Amino acid sequence: MIKLCNLGSGSSGNATYIELDGYGILLDAGFSFKELKKRFGFIDKNIKDVQDIFISHNHIDHIQALKQIQKHKPTCNIYQNNFPKEIRDIQITPFLLSHDSPCYGFDLTYKDFKLTYIPDTGCISEDAAKALFNLKGIENHVIIIECNYDLKMLTEGRYESGLKERIFSNEGHMDNIESARILKEVWNDKLRLVLPFHLSTENNNPDLVEYEIRKAVGHGVDVVCTNQGIPTKVFYFI
Repeated sequence: MIKLCNLGSGSSGNATYIELDGYGILLDAGFSFKELKKRFGFIDKNIKDVQDIFISHNHIDHIQALKQIQKHKPTCNIYQNNFPKEIRDIQITPFLLSHDSPCYGFDLTYKDFKLTYIPDTGCISEDAAKALFNLKGIENHVIIIECNYDLKMLTEGRYESGLKERIFSNEGHMDNIESARILKEVWNDKLRLVLPFHLSTENNNPDLVEYEIRKAVGHGVDVVCTNQGIPTKVFYFI
């Protein structure tokens, strides 16, 4: 059985837990150690259930708990730039994204299940596109993809112009419409779940995100926006 939960996502912290037949992997560890433990408790899990951690990039909202995890569970494998290709029949394919700090997304494939994880990026790189479209042998595809801002909200919002330009750039963040466009191209009958990720609390709204993603993938695919404040429910795949 496969269990998946986003423990929270946004500019104040990001972490996603996936368990594949009992083997726990954490994608990013961007909350304080105390907060991360609390969020694991919401889903009846513990830091001790994590065997491996994959870090997308070194911004604080993705790495905050690392030192404390290393202290409290020194046997946990932490991967930054030195990603393995396989762990216990789990295939790991990292791909470089387009961000102002070197940033990786991940494909995790196990049996007929595949998770494509696309965190902070200003656009979809060629390698990310290859990962999204490579569905050989896959029956259950889950996509976690950045939907950082609504274009109108950011344009008219209070951010100063330099910050807006950084976010708009190809090395910044993706907006709702661009993410929806990608998902429309990717959509197929193997896609089971989309988790829009890294929503700005200042420049986005979950209702706007869901509206754009639903237009792209229809109503046959679960769409659940991640939230900075609370974890998603646990999703199960058999």
